[in-house]
Amino acid sequence: MAKTIKRELTEAGKRKSANTGRAKRAKGARPEQISVFISYVSEDRELAASLEAELLQLFAVAASLPPVKVFRDVGSIGKGSDYRTVITNALDEADILLVILTDRLKPSFAFPGFEVGYFARSLEERPKIYGNIARRILPISIGATNQTTLDYLQAIKIDEDQILKVPNVTTSSSRTESPDGTTDPVFTLLADISATADAVLGKHGGASGGVSKQDVLWRQKLTSSAARLYSCIQAYLESRVCSETYPERKIVLHSDVTPMIGDNGVDLSKSKIELVGNSFQVFGFPEEKSRLFDWDAFINKMPREMGGTWAEGIRALATSALQGSDENYHVVAASKGDNAYRLFVSRVVTYVSKKTEIHIYIVKMVVRHYGDPLTSRLLSAINIGLQFRFLFLEKNSQFRPARFDYPLSQDTSKEMDAWKSTVAELLSHMNMILREAQDQHLMDTDLLDKIWGLGGGPRVRQMMAAWDVARNRLYAAAQALLASNASDFPDKQEPFRNALRDLHTTTESMNREYTLRALQAIAEEVGQLPQQPQSPTLAA
Repeated sequence: MAKTIKRELTEAGKRKSANTGRAKRAKGARPEQISVFISYVSEDRELAASLEAELLQLFAVAASLPPVKVFRDVGSIGKGSDYRTVITNALDEADILLVILTDRLKPSFAFPGFEVGYFARSLEERPKIYGNIARRILPISIGATNQTTLDYLQAIKIDEDQILKVPNVTTSSSRTESPDGTTDPVFTLLADISATADAVLGKHGGASGGVSKQDVLWRQKLTSSAARLYSCIQAYLESRVCSETYPERKIVLHSDVTPMIGDNGVDLSKSKIELVGNSFQVFGFPEEKSRLFDWDAFINKMPREMGGTWAEGIRALATSALQGSDENYHVVAASKGDNAYRLFVSRVVTYVSKKTEIHIYIVKMVVRHYGDPLTSRLLSAINIGLQFRFLFLEKNSQFRPARFDYPLSQDTSKEMDAWKSTVAELLSHMNMILREAQDQHLMDTDLLDKIWGLGGGPRVRQMMAAWDVARNRLYAAAQALLASNASDFPDKQEPFRNALRDLHTTTESMNREYTLRALQAIAEEVGQLPQQPQSPTLAA
C-alpha cells in the first residue's frame, strides 16, 4: 500500500500543477500571503498541531487576510477530497516547507520523505516566492541527535548548520524558561517566517511588522509566541521514554489479518515473530540485530531438538487465545535443560484493519521451599517420582503407551493435530518435572546417599544411563513427529510409540523403587508414629 501511494505521488510530482496561485505568481504579481507547509510524521502530530496553532495565532490579523497561510494535512483536507491531489497542490503553492525532525521511530514509508523530494523538484520550476526571495526548506530538529533523523533531507543539499536545533533534555534537567531571542531556535524559526513575510508582502503591506530591535511591540509578540511554543516542545521532550527494560522475555505474533484456525490449529505461516526482552540465546536461538522473523525462519533458527516443541506450544497457545479457551499454559526447557520456562498469552490485540497481535510472555519457573532443606528435597523427590508415575506409568495415565495405539481424534482429518497437541503436552509436563529436579538438586551426593544408602552408587549410575538413553530416544522421536507434515506424519507415529514403550519399560521399576526409597527416607527423618495407649476395653 505504501509503495503504491509513493509511486502515485511520485508520478503526480512530475506533472505541472494547474493551481491558480502558481499562475498568478508566474505573472509577477505580488502575493497576498506566503504559504507554510508543515511536514511531519504521524507520530509527531501533537508537535505539528502546536506549531500550526502558534503560527495561526501569531499572524492573525483582525478584519484582514493573514500574511501567513499554514497547511497541515489534518484540517486542511476536506472530507471526500483526493488527499494526493490536495497535498501535491499544497506543496506546489508552498513558499516554505517546514520539516519537523525528531528521534521517534519512523515507519518504513513516511510522507515527509516524499514531501521533501517533491518540494525539491518544485523548486526547480518555481525557485522564487517573489522577486529575488527564494522558496526554501526550513528544517527544525527537536531533541534529535541521531544522524538518521536527517535521512529525509538526503535528497537535497542542506548543510547541517542550516537546521534549527532544539536541544534534548536530560533526566536531571528541570523545566526552565525559554532562551532569549538571540539563542532560542524557536524564536529564530518564527522570526525567520515573519521576516520572509515582511520581505515578500512589504512591511506595511499586510505583515504585522518587522523583527528588528526598533519594532518593540512585534518583537514582544514574537517572544511570547516563542515562549509558549518552546514550553510545548519541552513538554514533548520530557514526556518521551528515557529508558525501558523488559525483566521478562516475550514474543509477539504479528498477523496482517486475524489468523485462521484450521484442522491443525491456528495457521501462523504468514505471521511474523518479534522477540522482545532479554536474549533468547538461553534457548539456543542465535542473537541477531533484527528481532523480527517470518514464522518459518523463527522455527528453523531454533535448535532442531526444540523447534517442534516451540512451534506446537505457540500454536496451541494462540489457538486457545483466539478461541477464548482457558488453556493458557505451555512449558519449554532451556537449551541446556537446566531451567524450565512457562509460556502464556498475556494480550491479544485486534485492530480495525483486522491486523492482530498476540503477546506471549516467557517466564522462568521457580519453586521455593521454606522447610528443612533435607526434608524439603525429600518431599520434592517423592513429588517428582509420583508426577512421573502419573504421567504415563499408571493404568489410566493420560500419556500411557496404550493410548497411542488407538486414534486420538474421532475426526480422522484432525488426527495429526490431536497427536501433535498431545505429544507437545507430554513434553511440556516432562520439562516441568525435570526442571523441578534440577532446581532441588536431587542428584546431589548427600541426598542420593540418604535415598539409596551407602553402596548404592553403581545401581544409580546404571539406572541413570538407561534413563538417558530412553529419554533421548523419546525426545528425538517426539521432535520428529512435531516437525512432520501430512505426508510423512504416518511414518513418525510408530517410532514415537516404540520410544514411549521403551521409556515405560525402562523406568517403571526404577520409578517405583526410587519413590518408595524416598518415602522411607523421609519417614526416617520425621520419625515413627507415637505408640497409641490401649483402651481399657481392649486391655480387659
